[in-house]
Amino acid sequence: MVDKEYLRKYRIKNRRKIYEKQKEWRDKNRERLNEINLKSRWKNIEKNRDYARRKHLDDKMKVLKYYSITNPPSCECCGESHIEFLTIDHIYGDGNKHKEEIKRRNFHPWLIKNNFPPGFRVLCFNCNCSLGFHGYCPHGNVRKEIKTGVEVNAQRSLFS
Repeated sequence: MVDKEYLRKYRIKNRRKIYEKQKEWRDKNRERLNEINLKSRWKNIEKNRDYARRKHLDDKMKVLKYYSITNPPSCECCGESHIEFLTIDHIYGDGNKHKEEIKRRNFHPWLIKNNFPPGFRVLCFNCNCSLGFHGYCPHGNVRKEIKTGVEVNAQRSLFS
């Protein structure tokens, strides 16, 4: 029978040596390791999907709570409070440029990792799209701004 206490102490004492041996094995057996990981991912696909959904929702809630001016989070323009409809808006209208710069598919983790930088706000999808496509929102409560902080695009309607 192996003494567990001895093994625990050995692992603690030789942590670096063990790590180096494991790294060496992983480097030599990369294809085999990839195959093992792939099988594991497919075997646990539902568990992985559930985790990804929960993580996405947790990150989204952190970001919405931080950038929202109300509690619970709601759209700054129309007041929509259904979480499913809320998005993060680039106040200065440079969302596509920013997306290309950061080269990330998931925006919420980037905001969290960068300590919630300024220049963002909470809008619902409709208000955000209207600002992006038309430069104004029909509700008239928010506007696109330029980097100097001066507001542009006075309120107007498609029908006026």
